[in-house]
Amino acid sequence: PVTLGSLATFGTATDIAVVRNGGATTLYIADGGPGGLLIVDAADPANPLALGSLATPGDALGVDHQAGLVAIADGHAGVHLIDVADPANPALVSTFDTDGLATDVLFNGGVLYVADRLNGVLTLDISQPLLPILASQLGTQGSAYQLAIADDITLLVAGYEGGVVTADIATPD
Repeated sequence: PVTLGSLATFGTATDIAVVRNGGATTLYIADGGPGGLLIVDAADPANPLALGSLATPGDALGVDHQAGLVAIADGHAGVHLIDVADPANPALVSTFDTDGLATDVLFNGGVLYVADRLNGVLTLDISQPLLPILASQLGTQGSAYQLAIADDITLLVAGYEGGVVTADIATPD
């Protein structure tokens, strides 16, 4: 690999969601520490350009994007839903306070999965982003740390002590 460009962040960049739309490439970065959400125009990889940011109270560890909405897993500060329709001025829509340490988030239609360490995986109903509701909780062996969807019905959960857990998400709740 060869470095094409770089951009310093306010904190520690821990996760990136990439959105491509025509010739535009936008990065949504979970920037832990004193950062939060950083939005970057990466259409020119040699010259990434910061478009906007929103500080969060916790330690931004995970990020995902869906239809103009970004979710940030913010450690002990829970999960934040952020409107990014105007990348220069992202706006907090709502916060869901998890009982644990939110480390990753993953949109899947009208739900948001949250890796919440020792609390396992939380399924939030976000059909009304102003009022996310806990729809269900899946206990995992060890800590739920990262999430991925293998296909339309299988959620993969990576944990520290528990290895990998698979879950059927055909019916989210």
